[in-house]
Amino acid sequence: MAVSQRRRTRRSLRKPKASWLIGRVFLSLLRGLIKSVTSALLIYVMQSTKLPSEVCNNLEKINRDFLWGNTSDTKKIHLVNWDTVCLPKQLGGLGTKKMNMMNQALLAKAGWRLSQKVTGLWGNLLKDKYLRGGHMTVYDSLKDMNCSSTWRGLSYGAKLLFEGVHWRVGDGCRISFWTDIWILELGKLLRHASCPLFDNQSNEKVSDYLTANEWNLRKLSSILPWHIVHRIFSIHIGSIHDAEDTVICGLSKTGDFSVNSAYKTHFNNSEADSWKWKFIWKLKLPPRVLYFIWILLHGKLLTNVNRAIRGFTLDSTRVRCKEGCEDLEHVFRGCNVSRGIWEVICKGVTMNTSFKVDWHEWLFTNLMCSKLCLGRIPGYLFFAVTLWFIWKWRCDRVFDSVFQLPRCPGKIIWNYADEWLAANTDMDKVVGMKSYLICWTPPPLDWLKLNVDGISIPDTSSISAGGVIRDSNKRWLIGFALNKCSCIVIEAELWGIFEDLKLAWNAGFRKVMVESDSQTAVLLLSNIIPLNHPLFNIIRACKSILENEWSCNLHHNYRESNRVADFLANLGHALDLKLTVFEEPPTQISSILEDDCKGDAVARMIPSS
Repeated sequence: MAVSQRRRTRRSLRKPKASWLIGRVFLSLLRGLIKSVTSALLIYVMQSTKLPSEVCNNLEKINRDFLWGNTSDTKKIHLVNWDTVCLPKQLGGLGTKKMNMMNQALLAKAGWRLSQKVTGLWGNLLKDKYLRGGHMTVYDSLKDMNCSSTWRGLSYGAKLLFEGVHWRVGDGCRISFWTDIWILELGKLLRHASCPLFDNQSNEKVSDYLTANEWNLRKLSSILPWHIVHRIFSIHIGSIHDAEDTVICGLSKTGDFSVNSAYKTHFNNSEADSWKWKFIWKLKLPPRVLYFIWILLHGKLLTNVNRAIRGFTLDSTRVRCKEGCEDLEHVFRGCNVSRGIWEVICKGVTMNTSFKVDWHEWLFTNLMCSKLCLGRIPGYLFFAVTLWFIWKWRCDRVFDSVFQLPRCPGKIIWNYADEWLAANTDMDKVVGMKSYLICWTPPPLDWLKLNVDGISIPDTSSISAGGVIRDSNKRWLIGFALNKCSCIVIEAELWGIFEDLKLAWNAGFRKVMVESDSQTAVLLLSNIIPLNHPLFNIIRACKSILENEWSCNLHHNYRESNRVADFLANLGHALDLKLTVFEEPPTQISSILEDDCKGDAVARMIPSS
């Protein structure tokens, strides 16, 4: 990028900034403007060009100053570290993009297209000139120092592809068993061999470890640790005749490449509690209050203790009490003024007002409170607005020596929360919850019902599935449990459906209803799935049986009516690594079967139509 072009870029980025800062705007609006305007201005250029670090750093400085209100004349305090601001929202940041990382993700997208047999002049030109028969996802294919800036940019982006691209096994004829990556989390299996390999073994293909479309257990267990053999056995292989080995992207759940998933790989090693921040951003709060809570949870509000840490003051004493240090806990629940506010507003309100519990536990317990206060306002909204007003009145006291606390603070807080809730509640779209009684129901006469379930144990990354076939008279015909090893629960659901369908077809049943409590699995089997989907083989195997010449319907059900299948799936974890068929029901399941026969129902809250 030429120097003159860099200067024009910086000027174009600064032009809108001056007009935006004419009035006071909220942090939420500033973040939105950065995302939609300044960060988006160079997206087109970054798709084909690696921007110099100077340009990326200057753009981030403009965004950083804009977010916190810096101008050429006025310097403002940056409350939260810029690296934290740029974290994804589920990791505790605001989701603002780091320009160099975004640049690499966009270039990786172009590299992915080049690896997927893209047609066009640009693709043919680059492949013929630089790849020369190689592959974009192979590092050695990219070593070419005498190249154009476009190719250098694509090579820079391809570094992200190395972290996520792998083979999905079809017939196994194209994949090197030892040196290609076909199980993403394990990398090259050569590093996991339990014994030295002979020269002829290092060139073996995955197909050399298959027998009649199944894994060769004896051969695998002789050269690999048992836990890796378990992982291999969870992979459904394609037919020798119609499957094809395919390069897919493991950065996303669909097997296709997305810029967003590639960008997020930069934060894979983050130690943030993702569940905590996902929960926070889902809270329906006024934007200024939500971003205030974000700063509070990072511990960055400028109490006197934090001001002393930053070197802004030598006096960390309390503003209102004049004794001891003013930290966050004191401001919001230790100060006598704050305690008085809590005592006033908590009359008749369900809220954890015990000040003896841990500070962070107290915050999260109340932010997770969804019970309605006085029948109208959610507890978390009332709590968050109260925190915001306590801080606002504390700051008013600091900057206005004659400020007096309102006589009815509870009424002010209540009115603010109530007005915001009324303004942001669309009565036409309010979905109420209604209690329904759910139970297992037998199929129609001459039909059979197949109930399937799959479960995953996160600590062991193992999955198991279970299923049962019963007739219209509620009689047990056949059941099964399957023990596998994998990482995601949807695989267990699909394996369960596949095995249950296969059992029903082989037993000669021709009128069956299949029920699974996984809506995701039902949708995968009902829609067209792209070839590069990670679970394409098992999905295609299920669809192949569903398309046989029989009457077979697939439906979603609730887990309350799927208790027998759930029990069998849990039972599978204790069984051998194979399919276990039960001609007769296990004795431990008799009480659940009895409940199903009697039609015992369990209450479930379901959105009312």
